Amino acid sequence: MQFTVKQKDLILALNLSLRTIPSNTTLPVLQYVKLYIKRDTITFYATNLSMGVKYVIPASSSGEGSLLLHCRTFLDIMRRFPDDDITFSMTDYSKISVECQTIKVTMKGFDPVEFPELSFGNFEEKGLTMDKRVLDKAISHVMVSIKKQDDTNPLLTGAFLEVKNKELTMVGLDGYRLSLLKRELDCDPSLVLSEILPRRVLEEILNIIRSVEEETLSIAFDKNKVYFYCKDISLYSTLIEGQYINYNAIIPKKEMTETMVTVERALLNNTVELASLISSQNKNKMIKITVEGNRLIVTSNSDIGDFHRELTVDTKGKEMEIAFNSLYVLDALKSFDSEYVTLSFIDSLKPCVVRPYEEEDLHMLLPVRIK
Repeated sequence: MQFTVKQKDLILALNLSLRTIPSNTTLPVLQYVKLYIKRDTITFYATNLSMGVKYVIPASSSGEGSLLLHCRTFLDIMRRFPDDDITFSMTDYSKISVECQTIKVTMKGFDPVEFPELSFGNFEEKGLTMDKRVLDKAISHVMVSIKKQDDTNPLLTGAFLEVKNKELTMVGLDGYRLSLLKRELDCDPSLVLSEILPRRVLEEILNIIRSVEEETLSIAFDKNKVYFYCKDISLYSTLIEGQYINYNAIIPKKEMTETMVTVERALLNNTVELASLISSQNKNKMIKITVEGNRLIVTSNSDIGDFHRELTVDTKGKEMEIAFNSLYVLDALKSFDSEYVTLSFIDSLKPCVVRPYEEEDLHMLLPVRIK
């Protein structure tokens, strides 16, 4: 059998596959990518058992077959090939000849029967189609509040996704901050979803939707799995099981606000960035925010120096002195596109809620105790 494929298509498929393949595993077969060749396409399969990906690229083939190739080695070789058509020739999976212009490489393939069977679900089961920009914004917004790892509470390593009454809600929570975003959806009003998606699969979804021109993405759920479909790419992942935290009970009600500040987002972001350069030497990277009349004062200090800046802002309520981890404040400010943001305070020990001006998306930040 012989098949031909463009080098740039091959690189895209292998890059996507490699992101799914585990760096360390006791099952050597998981280091391999499976290729299924048909007359006009090649389908790539990769998995780490909890997550799997399928990517279809165009090709020209004289027959049909499949094989396994070591993904990282295969990718490293293909990266160094010219941007041209690459021709593969094989009589069986054990010896594959790869040619491009004046280059010829012989690679050893392996029996595809050893590769795990992968299932990519059925969109008709329980799913919705949405604008990829909505999902991109939702994932990016909550990602800052999702832990990369927590063996004691796995719920904190995922985002809560809820669909109800044609509205999407996404929440991230890491014990120090909470992020929430809501968007209206054009979907079946009877569709109700309530699932916890692992951070790892959210990272992959962001990578996929930012690398394809397709404007929409479909999501389906079945038992303990989530499935994503975007053009020629399919992705599945196991879900995080358990009852998500009652986030509505954690977010302070607006009527509890004692001090509210409205400030230009870019100006505050610049100020906190400067303050963080001084506080970066401290373990908790603390900056202090003081509200006095129509002034918001940001200060920080460490062994390398001190920072002080006063901003003229719109305030309502009483004076306030409170401290935060500067990185948490920056994550919140950078996630918004609005010209202005509001900061809602109760007291120096209670969470602060940061919102775009006159919008409902939010980040809730726990303060640092001032000694």
